[in-house]
Amino acid sequence: MEAPHSAVAQVTEDALSESMGSQNSQTAKEFIESQLQLEADAREALPYAFDSCTYDLGPLRQVLFACLTCNPPPTGSDESYNAAAVCYSCSIACHGEHTLVELFNKRNFVCDCGTTRFPSSSCCTLREDPATGKKGVHSQEAAAGNRYNHNFRNQFCGCGEQYDAYSEKGTMFQCLGLGTVETGGCGEDWWHPECLIGLSRDWNKAAPKESAKEESGTPTKPLAPKHTELPKSPPIESFSLFALEDFHGQLCRCAECFPKLVPHPQLREEEDTYEPPMSDDGQANGAASVGTGSIYDRGEAALNNMDRVRAIEGAMAYNHLRDKLKVFLQPFADSGQAVSAEDIKGYFEALRGDEQGIKDAANHASTAGGDGKDDTGGDKRHEQNGK
Repeated sequence: MEAPHSAVAQVTEDALSESMGSQNSQTAKEFIESQLQLEADAREALPYAFDSCTYDLGPLRQVLFACLTCNPPPTGSDESYNAAAVCYSCSIACHGEHTLVELFNKRNFVCDCGTTRFPSSSCCTLREDPATGKKGVHSQEAAAGNRYNHNFRNQFCGCGEQYDAYSEKGTMFQCLGLGTVETGGCGEDWWHPECLIGLSRDWNKAAPKESAKEESGTPTKPLAPKHTELPKSPPIESFSLFALEDFHGQLCRCAECFPKLVPHPQLREEEDTYEPPMSDDGQANGAASVGTGSIYDRGEAALNNMDRVRAIEGAMAYNHLRDKLKVFLQPFADSGQAVSAEDIKGYFEALRGDEQGIKDAANHASTAGGDGKDDTGGDKRHEQNGK
């Protein structure tokens, strides 16, 4: 019983400590609402399930990420580099705390996570090792058909600029990639519009300023007009330098032209892009997985996945902690004082062994009175209407 009790206490303390500043207080209602909002934001940013690597699915057109932590590129662009990229699921499950570069969609690519393109210390935690039957593989053979360009070094466009989502203000466009780098193409590179038409990246900042006109005592006579009448303006029509959405149907498919389209299926029809299954969003039917859903659902799923003895011990430890928390929080409820981070910290220090600490914490709440101020003279209340 002691081990589950300590584990539950530690998890609860960590969660409360992280959510409360040292000078602020927070009600349980506010804490739960903030956690639910964080989970909703995470589901919006990462809507797909990330419990399965795409390595076993073979070559796909899929979203890729380059991990600069596991596979940092050299400083010089001319130096050799064993480029690599991982799928959506591995970017979260295996490289979630690393520095990643989103490459967006690349075709005919097999996930490199857990292969020889990464160091042996970088494992794919989603795939099973055939030898052991356990999850966590490394140094598997990488797909020979994968093709790489300088995007995998975090360099984009013909200018080779590194992409920074926070400083990039313009829109970049991805080439259809009719050829790989090996065949003279760009490999589905991303391009700045100004680079496509031969302008410099700072062309809009390099415009010459109008020189100040010098005044003189004698005004200059206006020049005689060169034309007796203005030339007619050319017709102005809107046009696009980029392909239209339905460009596939506008390409000629006659007997002479169609053979030229055969090597490039991306010109003949819309390409299929692999998308992982949507996240179950908490599994409303109750069959939540440990890695998805709300905090409550994950806790319930963890209990369901335990053996019966450990699950019972965990539930008993939780109930024991709940009863102790009720005793500790009752004086705060009676006095109307908000619970501060220092109170929570002191309580869990007492829970780990100092029984006198919990009495002192409870006495502190009782003696604080209804004004909500402690002996330091500072008001640590957090207004809450309870609705």
